Parts: sequence; structure tokens; C-alpha cells
Amino acid sequence: MPASAQTPNSAQPEKPLSGVPTIDAYSKELDSFAKRNRNRALAFSKIIPEDQPGETLSGNWREFKTAKARESDYNSNHLYDVGDVWLRAGKVVVAEFEYGTSGDWSQYVTYYFRADGSLAKMRNVFGKFMGTIKIVKEKFYDSNGKLLHTRLKCYDLEIEGRRKKCTSDASQYDSELYKRVQNLPVYQLLKSRLARQ
Repeated sequence: MPASAQTPNSAQPEKPLSGVPTIDAYSKELDSFAKRNRNRALAFSKIIPEDQPGETLSGNWREFKTAKARESDYNSNHLYDVGDVWLRAGKVVVAEFEYGTSGDWSQYVTYYFRADGSLAKMRNVFGKFMGTIKIVKEKFYDSNGKLLHTRLKCYDLEIEGRRKKCTSDASQYDSELYKRVQNLPVYQLLKSRLARQ
């Protein structure tokens, strides 16, 4: 098997990840890694001051000791966005964020990073309950941040796995793009931990 066809793994961190099939395989490997290490994720949430009026929802990110500790704080009604980050060999490899507390929509965004800190893939899942549609958009990037490919699929929220025609406004549900680990909204909280690795 040629080296370029091999799936990247932790034994080959210096191998550049390029090309959509290679990045796809790498992101699937990281999905498995995150699932196996669900309890080892670093847990974050944006804290919204309780006296904040209306829907401005500005706040600061905070790290929690565990995801369970973060969940217990949900009763305080001042948590909004939440994030989980996985490290492998001292590097951020997966960052997953959940947005939306309105009850009529939700958004889950997963960022897959190479060992050099560059974004390899971003997966954005937007659920719109009023329109009963789930929009799944995946974007693939080279190590310089250039977009290589976009994959868009839409599903019916009421029937599991049933495809639905994507509307022309599907792009309005795009999420924030973080092309490097250093651009993540929780990076300042991660910095000291990464420096100790």
C-alpha cells in the first residue's frame, strides 16, 4: 500500500494531511478517539452574567473540572455555549462546541486539527426544529487554511436518516471558522496546559 493511501495515526504525526479522502479518514479516526475518551475531554462553557438583559449573551469562557461539574451548573441559567476539547500527545486534535438555548434550533460544530495546529476539517450540524430540518455541512482545509472541498447534506428531523432537499438558504447556518488551534475561543484557557505538555 503506498504511503499516501495509509490512514494517518499517532505513529505518523509528521506526515502531512492533505486531500479530502485522507482528511476524511483522519477525522473518522478522531471521532473514534473522542468517543473512546469521552470522559477525558476538557469541559468548557461560556458564562453569561445572570443579570444580563435580553439576548445579548456575551460572556467569558470558563473551564470546568469535569463535564459532570458543568452539567450541575446548568441549573443556574447562566451557561450558554459549551465546548469539549480532546488532547492527544499533548496537542489539541478535536474541539466540539454546542450552541443554542432557544429551544427552536441547535448547532453542533466539530473542528479536527492536525498535529501542527492547523484545521483539517470542520463539521457543522444545524437543527432547525420549526423547519424540521438537519443541515450537515463538512468543510475540508489544507494546512495553509485553503478550502479544499465542501460537502452539504440535509435530513428530515422527524424521520431518522431520511434525506431532505437542502434549501438555498442553508449557508446562513454556517458557524465560526477557526483555522488554527490558537483561534479557538477557549485557547487562552488551554495555553498554560499546552505549555506544560
